[in-house]
Amino acid sequence: MVPTQGGTINFEGQNYQGYFGAGELDGAFRVGSYLRTTFHSFGIAAGDQSQALRLPTDVFGGGQYFSTRGVGVTIPGDAKVFVFAGVTTLATGSPLFQAFQRQTPVGMVFADKAITDNLHFYSRNIFSGQQSSIQGFDWRPRKWLKTGLAGGIGSNKPYVAASVDADRNWYTLKAAYIETSDGFRRITTPSIFAAEPDRENVLLTVKPYSSLVLTAGHENFLAPQGSLTAPFERATVDQLQSSFDLARFRFGAGVFQSHGPNRHNVSDGFTVSREVTKNINASASFYQDLSGPGPRPNYLIGTVRATLSPKLSLLGVLNRNMGNTNFLFGGSYTSNRFSVSVDYQTFYMPFLAQPLVTGIGITLHLKLWGGFQVNGETFRSPDGKLRYTASASTLLTPNLRPVHTNDAQVFKMSDYVVRGHVRDEAGNPIEGAAIHVGDQVLYTNAAGEFFQRFKKLETLPLLVMPQEFLTPLNFTVVSMPPTVTAAREDSAPDVLIVLRPVRNGKR
Repeated sequence: MVPTQGGTINFEGQNYQGYFGAGELDGAFRVGSYLRTTFHSFGIAAGDQSQALRLPTDVFGGGQYFSTRGVGVTIPGDAKVFVFAGVTTLATGSPLFQAFQRQTPVGMVFADKAITDNLHFYSRNIFSGQQSSIQGFDWRPRKWLKTGLAGGIGSNKPYVAASVDADRNWYTLKAAYIETSDGFRRITTPSIFAAEPDRENVLLTVKPYSSLVLTAGHENFLAPQGSLTAPFERATVDQLQSSFDLARFRFGAGVFQSHGPNRHNVSDGFTVSREVTKNINASASFYQDLSGPGPRPNYLIGTVRATLSPKLSLLGVLNRNMGNTNFLFGGSYTSNRFSVSVDYQTFYMPFLAQPLVTGIGITLHLKLWGGFQVNGETFRSPDGKLRYTASASTLLTPNLRPVHTNDAQVFKMSDYVVRGHVRDEAGNPIEGAAIHVGDQVLYTNAAGEFFQRFKKLETLPLLVMPQEFLTPLNFTVVSMPPTVTAAREDSAPDVLIVLRPVRNGKR
């Protein structure tokens, strides 16, 4: 949420991974770094890293990520134990650069232990200027039913929570009760937009028929105000929604009520949509505030979306608000090098005096050459303001596949590769040639090389696409194999593709 410029390099080897980032934040130069490795089955992480603080009762959210700088060790054994020593940090920046400002010293001991197949114990202990120690259990007596219990202190304030999470074919139920105070924090570190569930919370979704969905909910929140010393603000949101299909139409209706420290609001909304043809969808929506400070806004929104091809769709929007009518146009286009989406969005933000917020959302991705890509995106932050982010990225070792763990996502290089060269008849390398390997699009580097990793041993079709080359020259294929096999890196063949320039219409 703070203007910043910078960049990050991520690196990975057989037994290590990490990053180094640098940039400017509010006129100050900052750096961030991280290294993760293993030593005799011990997992070791050093530098700037994100820590997850989740509890088994977090069926309504509340789980938080906070940033730290220090050294953490994961101890192997029957119980998963994580020990950390360092400082908390205030992290701000863009998706590709994180700036870190040191906060307070902190030590942590987290433990997870499976007592039985259905019963797990969790321990979260934080030692800092204010102490947090919360212990909990989750118990799954049935595949469709999960219960949780947690208790302890957070920033020296008592905390007790119990939860139920049931998921059957025709209904889902989430319920929790959390007893704490407006001074409770899981950890005393700035987290501007992290709300905490509070008191009674219930969300029930019923599906009596495949075409009918009913949802009712009552939720309480504690929201920080951006200061470590200021108490949380309390807010309540009630909702009642339904959606159903009738005569090829899809109908939806909902009523929302929110209570804050100094405000009260009731809003409702109605939608109807229909597939006009196979490629055209139309919808209409009406939203209005029924209470709160005047003037009370209302929105009438009509949309038509036409899919002209797998790559191109168009969007037309009619928006009428408080007597003013606007016509908006958007859509999306996707190709191998370029994708853009312009859409119209409506949000309900209960902490605002007028919680119905509408606006345009834009997403842009542009692949310039090789793996280099630039990105841009607009979004609404929880304070209702329109924000944006712009970034660029490239992969020097492509196609890293994610491996999910309980607390984080790490990356592992796939075992199988396709490699090759693109040259002219004189043996000169051709840069910027577009090679399709299966559904992957590869571009050759300055040495005429292409390289890609794959998850398994397989034979894939190989195509050259001259119209997608990143060079103004035209080429025709002299020789190339019709297929290529993704094999292990130590035995993968080096595929040779020979092209001939086309000049003045002559080959």
